[in-house]
Amino acid sequence: MEIRQLKYFVQIALDLNFSIAAKKLFISQPALSWTIKQLENELGIKLFVSSGKKMFLTSDGEEFLTKAKYFLNEHQKIIDFYENRKDILTGHIQLGIPALFGTCFFIQTILKFRQYYPKIEVTMHSAGSIAVQEAVETGKVDVGIVSYLFPSPNLDAIELPNITYPIVLVVSSKHHLATKVSVSFADLRDESFILLDESYTIGVLPVDACKKIGFTPNVVLRSSEWNVICEAVATSNNITILPYPFIDKVSSSALSFIPIISSLETTIPIAIISKKGLSKSLPLQKFISFLLDDILNNGSSI
Repeated sequence: MEIRQLKYFVQIALDLNFSIAAKKLFISQPALSWTIKQLENELGIKLFVSSGKKMFLTSDGEEFLTKAKYFLNEHQKIIDFYENRKDILTGHIQLGIPALFGTCFFIQTILKFRQYYPKIEVTMHSAGSIAVQEAVETGKVDVGIVSYLFPSPNLDAIELPNITYPIVLVVSSKHHLATKVSVSFADLRDESFILLDESYTIGVLPVDACKKIGFTPNVVLRSSEWNVICEAVATSNNITILPYPFIDKVSSSALSFIPIISSLETTIPIAIISKKGLSKSLPLQKFISFLLDDILNNGSSI
């Protein structure tokens, strides 16, 4: 049993609605339902029962709610004790994060955390989201912030619903698609792609999307450097697909940026991930909580 499960249970008990609780907890409703099912299986009791469209606590659920609230209150007392001694709270957090997120979304939050907890060191390891997921699973980093299109059963994930980013087609200004207002993946059937490498979600997504509508894209080159890709596209008839926030970093009149319209996923969610079942140190708990609080107050869809 984990603190997280107890917090989820109490929130659902307050709202008596999985959908409302999921939004407040920054988690998908299926993931929340699965977590409560696991808790019920562990306890060997039924916590909730439905009657029509309404949900109620069972008698066991009422009893467990009292115990869960007491336990969480005692846990919070411990947290508050160390909160008041944050100047002596020490530790070292290994964070895996794509360079895009570090520069566009989270760097100010991380710097604020370091000011608030000056003795907790944070080391940022820059890599693609898929590579970060693997690093968290293997314990090479403690926590990751990733594009979360490809969930892993080995990870706990907290989705960040108020921070997302769309993808765009990038072509030379002389390319035949350059004047399009928007494109679909089907429009790209006969094109040659230059993509980020497969450690990045954006390096995998276009291939998956094209295959879902019936063709395998012609990928002529991959690179881990977005500026290399943009330069190659600007001076050739090849195309690429990149996250929209990169547009602000590219000041080239030789390139055109075109929205992609599709029934498939073109707006990518972001999540904080950690290894499932791994006990989190107090500094790591503080770091994740700080991120969530700051994102809740300042995060935005880009």
